[in-house]
Order: sequence, then structure tokens, then C-alpha cells
Amino acid sequence: MKTFLQLLGVALIAVTTNNFVWFALTFWAYLATKSVIATSVVAGVWLVSSIFTANVFGAIIDHQQKKQALLGSSAATLLLFLAGYLFFRAQPESAFATVASVSFWVLVLILTGGVIAGSMYNIAMPTLVAVLVAEDERVRANGLLGTATGISFAITSVASGL
Repeated sequence: MKTFLQLLGVALIAVTTNNFVWFALTFWAYLATKSVIATSVVAGVWLVSSIFTANVFGAIIDHQQKKQALLGSSAATLLLFLAGYLFFRAQPESAFATVASVSFWVLVLILTGGVIAGSMYNIAMPTLVAVLVAEDERVRANGLLGTATGISFAITSVASGL
């Protein structure tokens, strides 16, 4: 249970970070372009990406060492978020002011890729309950996982609102 609790803490940080970037990207898309359609398309990109990667990520979690899969997820997320930051800094602010901007959509795709790569934690954590936690403690572990997910969403929602 100790290993699971440590992993749960890491997952809480990872999922909160991914959710925060996702929320921030959505809000920023509206603020930068003043277009509700932009936020809708950003959400659609995330949705379609999630649909197409869910089975792939599930297969990775099922067939690879879970630690390696989560480390790969974290590394990919970090690299994509860093690439998005560098891309953003390299462009003039005016490059993101319209929905027709290629720079705007490149940034959206890079950051959405980072969020999607980080979603592997959402797939892996329930499977790790069965692997890391004794059967008599699984109910508690599942409850803690649900609580961590709720806390992550609450933190993200409050921070985004502020």
C-alpha cells in the first residue's frame, strides 16, 4: 500500500498539471482569439485525440511494464509542454490573435499532445490498484484514487477560475 500511496501522489501531481494545462489552453484560446468556435475546435481536437489514443495507451499499459509506461508518459508530456512553451515564446503575440493563424493551431496541437500523453496516468492507475494493493485494501485504494481524481479536478477548476 505504501508504494501505491506514493504513486497516487505522483499521479495527483501529473493529472492536476495536465488538467490545468488543458483548462488554461481552452481559456487562453478564447482570450487570444475572442472566438467561442476556437474553444469548441480545441475541445474537439482533444476529444478525437483521446478516442484514437485510448486503445493504444491501454495496450501499452497492458503489455509493457507499468513503470516504464508511466515514465514514458511523463517524459513525453514534459517534452511536449516544453516544446509548446518554446514555440509560444518564439512567436510574436500577434501570431495567436486569430483562429486562422497557423501558429495558433500548431501550439494547440503541441499542448494537446502533451495533455493526451499525460492521460496515460488515468488509464494506468486503476490497473495498479489490482497490482500493488492487497485484495482486502483495494476498496480503500479505489476510494483514494477517486478522491485524488476529485481533488485534482477541484484544484484545476478553482485555479482556472481565479
